[in-house]
Order: sequence, then structure tokens, then C-alpha cells
Amino acid sequence: MNIAVLGAGAWGTALALHLHACGHTVTLTSRRLEQAAELSTRRENERLPGFPLPDDLQIGHENAPILLEAELAVLAAPTVGLRGLAREVAAARSSAWRLVAAVAVCKGLEPGTGRLPAEILAEELPDLPTGVLGGPNHAGGIAAGLPAAATLAFPGGTELAPRLQEELSGGAFRLYLSEDPLGVSLGGSLKNVYALAAGCADGLGLGDNAKAALLTRALAEMTRIGEALGGRAATFAGLSGVGDLMATCYGSWSRNRRFGENLARPGSGEGPGGFVEGARATLEYRDRCRSAGVDAPLVEEVAALVEGSERPEETLRRLLARPLRREG
Repeated sequence: MNIAVLGAGAWGTALALHLHACGHTVTLTSRRLEQAAELSTRRENERLPGFPLPDDLQIGHENAPILLEAELAVLAAPTVGLRGLAREVAAARSSAWRLVAAVAVCKGLEPGTGRLPAEILAEELPDLPTGVLGGPNHAGGIAAGLPAAATLAFPGGTELAPRLQEELSGGAFRLYLSEDPLGVSLGGSLKNVYALAAGCADGLGLGDNAKAALLTRALAEMTRIGEALGGRAATFAGLSGVGDLMATCYGSWSRNRRFGENLARPGSGEGPGGFVEGARATLEYRDRCRSAGVDAPLVEEVAALVEGSERPEETLRRLLARPLRREG
């Protein structure tokens, strides 16, 4: 296939390398002319150092001419930029006659609207088959060719989904199909909330038993919230649910886990290090859960930590004091 990877961050670059290794014709585009020129000359992305770009992996800057030849558009911008990128694809549709689908590979909520990637694509590209990719995938591992798996989700009835599964899988990267793009998007966003909680547990030194119990209850809560917001329960038991949850809550590279760890050490002199996506998502999901009448004690307590209205010790005490109940 001829594939346009729109967005030259670490994740977009890793996917471009994977797709090139699968034998596809790949163009990696950067919105910034300076970055595109640097990628073309250095043949390496400073956001993903140590992984040379093959000479025949094409580098582009303007998306419209690249989409003229593309059969698949991989939208690798952060969620904040996904809508604008989708609109560029929509504007190019009349001349991009070979384009059969677009896949978003970002995670999280759109600032201002709270929309998920699957929702943004449905709104901006209603006449083009669109899907989302989710799962426990750190860019460095994919670029290195380490074994990994992900979920590729298209709405039910999308006939080309099996073909794309086959085309995008290869080497050590295996894709599983889903018909629940909303659920996959929800999992990719909600897991950041619980990564803050996991990091906080690490920062407090609560130990492996506590962290395992926390993440087990987090999965139950994630599934409850996800179903209430339109996802399918089975999705959260898969790669884009529990898989992504575990990777983000244990990964040393996880900014959200590290943010939570720093929240647990307010007197250490080490600040949280920026307002990560999980912090914004926590406040959004707290409000959604309250409106929908969903019991979400972990979201409530993490939101209190993010807002600074509670100390971690108070949060822990309140969670442990909840009424005893059956599991499930």
C-alpha cells in the first residue's frame, strides 16, 4: 500500500518505520518545514533517537500533495491536533481518489470539547471509513521491532477492516480487529487517569500488593465507566483496555505515572512536571460520571489530588474506609 503517516512525532515515526519494514511505500510528514528538512538530511528523528530512517522512506511537509497518491492516511497528530488534520484529509478527498480509509493513532480527549479520537473522525470524515489504533504500544519498542500487539477498531460492517489488519500487521507487531472504536478510544483515555493513581501508589511506597489491588479495581471501574459512555465491556478486557492500562501504569516512560508519583511527594521539592493529559481527563471523567450516575471512587479521589484539595494519605484512608462489598 501507499501510506501517508501524517505527524512526525515519536509515535508517527515508529509506525512509519514499522510500515516501511512491512514493505509499504511510506511518506512521513511533518507540519513544520524545519523538521521535515532535518528529517530529510539527518535521516533520524530527534524525538526517536537511535532509529535511522531508511533512504526510501519518504519525507514530506504539505499533506495535500502526499494524499494524492495515498491509499491509507495514518493520522499521528496528538488529539489536540486531530480535528485539524482530519479536516485537511476531508479537503483533499476530491483529488485523493485512491484513499480508502483513515486511522487515528492518538489517545486522549480533545481539549475544549472532550471528544475522543473515534468521535472526531466520525464528525469530520463521515464519508470515509475511519478507525482507531489502540493498545500497549510504546514508540521505542515498536521502532526496535520488539514483540507487541494492538487493537485496530473500525465500526461494524467496514468491509476493508480485515484487509487493513493484514496490511498493517507484520514482523513482531500483531493487530487484532475490533468493531468498537469508541470503546478503544475510551480505554486509551481512561487508562491515563489510573496511571496517575498507580504513580501515586509508587510514590507512597505502598508495595506490589497494593498496586495490583489498585489496578484490578481500576479495571473494574474503567469497564463500568466505559460501558456507561457507550463502549463494550469486552473491549476493556482487551489490548486497548487492560493491556494499555498495565503498560501505562508500570512503564518507566509513562509521563502520567510519573506525574502521579510526584503528586505523592508534595514535600520533596520535585513538582508534578507539567499538566499531563491524564490530569485533564480525570476532571472531565469525574464530571461525566457524576452526570451519568456512575460510581467511580478512584476517579473522584484522583480528581481531588489533581485539584490539590486532598493529600494522598487522605485519599488512601477514604478508599480503604469504603463499605465492604462483593467483587464484581
